[in-house]
Amino acid sequence: MDLRFIEEHFPPSWNIPPGSEHPAFVLGRSGELKPHPMHWGYRPHWAGEKGREVINARGESAAEKPYFRSAYQRGQRCLIPATAWYEWQKTATGKQPWALSNEAQTLFLAAVYTRGQEGLGFAIVTRPAIKSLGHIHDRMPLVLS
Repeated sequence: MDLRFIEEHFPPSWNIPPGSEHPAFVLGRSGELKPHPMHWGYRPHWAGEKGREVINARGESAAEKPYFRSAYQRGQRCLIPATAWYEWQKTATGKQPWALSNEAQTLFLAAVYTRGQEGLGFAIVTRPAIKSLGHIHDRMPLVLS
């Protein structure tokens, strides 16, 4: 996988919010991972402008949900490179952000994508949080190694 595309087109940022452009890697016809810029937000074209744009997809059930079913059937999965992700812990005074990372390497988050009215858009696939993160949030991205 060639990470130069990311370095050339996406400057480092500590905050990449939903709605922004982000690099994604998609499996090409030749079996090679190819980089594509995508919008962080998933709304199938059939949902129209009034359809809800989502940023996460529960890994346990997304393949059966009408919103994601077609993308799963078509194999529209991708990898989202990241150096960290944020989880927001509910506190008595609001929410506390936690930046979570593996300091030694780039993380690859599982995602599902679709072609919507805005172009290619993705949602991060989530799973139940591992035990050591459960006190922060009950969910986390599906991180692939």
